[in-house]
Amino acid sequence: MSSGDAARFARHSPGDRWFVDETYVKVNGVWRYVYRAIDQDGQVIHALVSAHRDADATRRFFGRALATLKVTPSEVFTTRPRSIP
Repeated sequence: MSSGDAARFARHSPGDRWFVDETYVKVNGVWRYVYRAIDQDGQVIHALVSAHRDADATRRFFGRALATLKVTPSEVFTTRPRSIP
């Protein structure tokens, strides 16, 4: 059993309220965007690292999150970046 499998047994089923955010981090010396969804209990539901911040990356992120979990959130919350008034 791998460590990923061991962690999976401890996870509870994801909640229906998701908090979604994105950030910009350096990975191996290259800047990348990280998208992630967290449920109301603080469990990470899905994460995606992308070279681009665009509509295609966002669609890919949500498509994979919804397909993998087969859970449709009732609410999705985001935060507005401070750079946007």
